[in-house]
Amino acid sequence: MKRIPEFYDIAVPSLATSEIILQWAIICLALILLLVLIMIWKRYRQQEHDALSSGENQCSDQEYRIEEIEALWKGGDWGDRQTAYFLARTIRYAFDIGILDPACPPSLRASSQQWSELIQILDALRYQKETHVGLQPKHFEYLKSWLA
Repeated sequence: MKRIPEFYDIAVPSLATSEIILQWAIICLALILLLVLIMIWKRYRQQEHDALSSGENQCSDQEYRIEEIEALWKGGDWGDRQTAYFLARTIRYAFDIGILDPACPPSLRASSQQWSELIQILDALRYQKETHVGLQPKHFEYLKSWLA
């Protein structure tokens, strides 16, 4: 690279002190604003989590949801397949389980036969193209009694 000696004497003008202070103030304000927004977001997320994980509230919400699903199913608005998807989701939230397993949760050991029957029906409805099984009102009664 060829050097140009004529430019050695050019000095880049420095910023005025007030401009430097202003730039740092803007950066600091932006960081403070970002931190405040993160704190607000975390608090909002925590409140959502608390509302979902509170035991009594969660059960009553899930019971209400099951009643809604049952009403849509009985009214003919939803078929067995769509109802099975929503029931499976509601069961996972209500019992805080990730995957529906025929082995029942510890809190429902007395109803293990009904649990495995319901899970098998839900799996058949959700994952098989054609099934010879369907939901019955007793399945909704099982769920309501488990959440009571």
